[in-house]
Order: sequence, then C-alpha cells, then structure tokens
Amino acid sequence: MTLPPLAGFTIGITADRHADAQAQMLQRRGATVMHGPTLRTELHPLDDELLTITKSLIENPPNITVLITRFGFRAWIAAAASNDIETDLVEALRQSAVYARGPKAIGAAIELGLDTLWAAPSEKSSEIRDRLLATLNTPQRIVIQLDGKLGTTFWQPLRDAGYEVIEIPTYEWVFPLDLHPAERLINAVCDRRVDAITFTSRPAVEHFFALAEKQQLRQEVLEAFSSDVRPFCIGRICADFLLDYGEVTPYMPDRARLGALIQIISTTFAATASEIVLAGHRIHHQGGVVTMNGHTISLSERERAVFSILARRPGAVVSKRVILQQVWGDEDTDEHRVEVTVARLRRRLGPAGAGIQTALRRGYRLAAE
Repeated sequence: MTLPPLAGFTIGITADRHADAQAQMLQRRGATVMHGPTLRTELHPLDDELLTITKSLIENPPNITVLITRFGFRAWIAAAASNDIETDLVEALRQSAVYARGPKAIGAAIELGLDTLWAAPSEKSSEIRDRLLATLNTPQRIVIQLDGKLGTTFWQPLRDAGYEVIEIPTYEWVFPLDLHPAERLINAVCDRRVDAITFTSRPAVEHFFALAEKQQLRQEVLEAFSSDVRPFCIGRICADFLLDYGEVTPYMPDRARLGALIQIISTTFAATASEIVLAGHRIHHQGGVVTMNGHTISLSERERAVFSILARRPGAVVSKRVILQQVWGDEDTDEHRVEVTVARLRRRLGPAGAGIQTALRRGYRLAAE
C-alpha cells in the first residue's frame, strides 16, 4: 500500500497570504496542517499624501522605477485606479528604467506593459540598491515601491549619494488580530507536535520569534529546530534571517517558489520512511502512521515517539528510563507511562505487536526479522 509522501506528518504554516494554497498543496500530499499565522498584511489606502505623491510622479515622471513586490505594485495600481489615474500613472512609469527584485515583480510589470531593464539575480533588494549606487553617475529621480517593512533607512544610501528617492508604501506587515493560533503553533513546536514549520517571508520569521520571546520560549523553539522539528524556508533571504536567531539548519528549495518549497518538504520526509518485519509482518513506518497487510494504522503522539525510538536500532534494547526521558521529558520519573504506552502500541499493531519484546528489568526492543 503506497502512502502519500506526507501522510503521518504534521506541518505548521506561519504564512498570511497564500496560506490556503499552501495548506491545500500539503494536504494533497497527505500532511496534517496546523495554521498559525504570525503576521497580517495591512493595505494602505491612497490617502491624501500618497495621492499627492502619485500625481507628482504623473506630472514629473521618475527616471527610475524600482519594483520590490508584485503584491505591493498591484496594490498601488489598484489604488490609482480607484482615483481614475491608473492609466496616467502607468504611462509615467513607462518612461522610466524599471528595476525589479524578482520574477513576480517582473510579471506585474509585464502585465502593464512595462519593460524591465534589470532584475536582481538573487532577488535581494540590496542588489538593486548597490547596482544603482555603482552605475548611476548623476543624481536622478527614483521611485521605489516598498515591501511591507516600513520605517527603515534601507534606501538612505541613495539619498546620501544625492538622488531624489520617492518611497511608495502600499502595505505593511503587522501582527495578527488574533495571536492565539500563532501561540498554539509555537507551543506545538516546543512540544514536538509538528514535524516541520514553513516560513515564506522574512517578517514571518521575525514575528514568530517575537511571539516566542513573549512566551519565553525562544530557547525551546531553537532546541526543537535543532532536533525534531524541521524549519523550511522559501528562499535564501528567509533562511539567512532565521540563522540570525541561532544555530539551526533551515531547509530550502533551489528556487524561491511555493511549489518548490512543497516539493522539498515532500522529498525530505519521504526519505525518512522505513520498513521493518515484525513477527512475520512487513510494516511500513512513516511519521505517525504505519501500514501493514494493506491497512493503515494511525499512532498516537506517544506511541509514535516510542516506536520511532525503538526503530532507530532494531534489535537493540532501549531502557525505560531513556524512553521516558526522550518522550516525556527529564522531569518525569514514572516508568509506568512507558509500560502503558508500549502495551497500547502492541495492541495497535495487532499480530505484529509481538515483535515488540520486553527485556526483563532492562527495557524494550524491536525483534526485527
């Protein structure tokens, strides 16, 4: 019986936008999804100040237009359309040299008939900034469509070089109105109730750790990321930012795309599946499920943890104390918990349960054939 690659695994999602699409892609591959958005995207209306700036660009087109995100650029154009100046704005921008951070921004430009002069090879804003500083010889008028990280001095070097920089803030990243889902996800990471967590933006990482610190769980999160919970980042920028928080190993695809992210998650966990023969029955073990004789058996959180510990070294005896420490934590000393869980695991596995043998006064082992 062939299982979907993510059957038996629980994946945490921190995204706001496109979270539904991400969840559906994971669920189609068999995963259980826990959604705890760590940020919210708040659109900025074309208020009086921004409307005045936009009209000034129409009257005096910029020399250079920098597009950072597709979402933000579309939001700006939509806001202009609501004020009946969309066509005029696009025509003004068409007269400028367009720089784009990545393929999505390029796509948004193409939709409106704008040709991109240059795109950042690694999709980093710093590459655009540095290129402009290196290649422009005379002060020019530059309009920059910002991403959701407001209040920074990131583009200040251009001003210092003598260029007129016009920033267009169309949205910003803020904390969710309801923090409970994100807090539940953070606790699930600490308790190892999720196998992985996905980050699709730098602010998602930043807000995740801000909330973890609020709960005084930052160190526990880092310990989980370094052991049982795999953090997946959509790209290098996101992964590098995660590394700033501690010594963890972020997983990321070669291309910063959602489909590629889902694929590397699937590939990573499919590789952890194993097969073992117990009491004459072949068992396929994958996360929290096992298949045997054409049937799928779902294991509880504790049963899965105990089975995984025994399956790491089939035939080797693992003491009750070691199992207790690894599954219930160092502070728990009640070995009866282990005995009860092993008994339930044996019943769950039916005839194959006989392959979980008791080593008298020592512990348990898998009598693999």
